Amino acid sequence: MAPWYPFCTCLDFDLSEFICGAALNREQINFILKLSRCFHTEECTLETYNNLESTWRATSHCMMMFQESVISVPFAGEMMEFEVHYHSLWDWASDLLKDTSVGPYFVFDAQHLSKFDGSSFVHFIDEPWMADNFWNVQVCC
Repeated sequence: MAPWYPFCTCLDFDLSEFICGAALNREQINFILKLSRCFHTEECTLETYNNLESTWRATSHCMMMFQESVISVPFAGEMMEFEVHYHSLWDWASDLLKDTSVGPYFVFDAQHLSKFDGSSFVHFIDEPWMADNFWNVQVCC
């Protein structure tokens, strides 16, 4: 399966990514899609905003959905409410593990790294946020 699936071509995917990042409106999207058909380096199969939107809908099942919550916080004697959109960290990690281009490269075995300084091996830490915590848990159990 092509890495840009369900887009028909890589150009369709690249244009879609650009359009999404640029936050273009419907008329601008239709114009850029019309313009892209003028260049014949690779065929662009997207013709209108509606084609692009239907492809986006087809890809949406591949991505984790945002969850919505309202957080209430007291401030200056009154309750302030904030609408927050977020992804579940557990679902995000699960999706990454299922992704065949990323998942196989995850390492769950703690490593204790050392380098030879000319006379002996010296332990060094390459992850300062965890240091030896995972190593100590793994060795202990």
